[in-house]
Amino acid sequence: MVSTKGALRHKFMGIIDQFKPADKALISEALHLAEAAHDGQYRKLTKFQDLPEPYIVHPIRVAIIVIEELRLTDPVIICGALLHDAVEDSGGKITTSDIEKTFGRNVALMVSILTKPPADENISRSDQLHTYHDRISRSNMQTKLVKLCDRLDNIRETVDSSDIAFQKKYLAETMAVHTPLAESVDPYLFSELVENCEKIRQSLRLSASQLPAGER
Repeated sequence: MVSTKGALRHKFMGIIDQFKPADKALISEALHLAEAAHDGQYRKLTKFQDLPEPYIVHPIRVAIIVIEELRLTDPVIICGALLHDAVEDSGGKITTSDIEKTFGRNVALMVSILTKPPADENISRSDQLHTYHDRISRSNMQTKLVKLCDRLDNIRETVDSSDIAFQKKYLAETMAVHTPLAESVDPYLFSELVENCEKIRQSLRLSASQLPAGER
């Protein structure tokens, strides 16, 4: 996995250089908007990093999974991959209407479905997330694929997390929500999610074995 923003961006631009000029231009514009949406944001620090990476590495990696691992070249799904967190994380600076004006209704709808609802004190967060995941499960194939590629990139990173509580939570959610969805959507994504869930289990077992006997 390419680990620096500059190297990853360079790799991505090289990948899309083979695309039709119009598609390349649209995807490049989605990348610029994603960079603006996530400016100043950072990923969780893993045990192998001295400094956290800029958040933008995540949507770029998701787009690369779409292209390189799923072999998909439709600009709609690639733009959706790049922008899947843009509305959620931009603090209102970017809206689905903004996305629709530039990238069309299909990308805007995808991003809208993938945007988690803001917390509402009148609704439990578990109920909100249940509705969110249910909406994704009833969405079109492209939206499901972007969500599963998003989860795959996140769980690959979570394998190296130093936050044991986060690993446990993320593993449980992935097994409950995302692997069943992947099983019905794409065998490759299903196998990758299952494999990385097992890596987290192994990491948790190793962490537990290193605790004093009375704390296990």
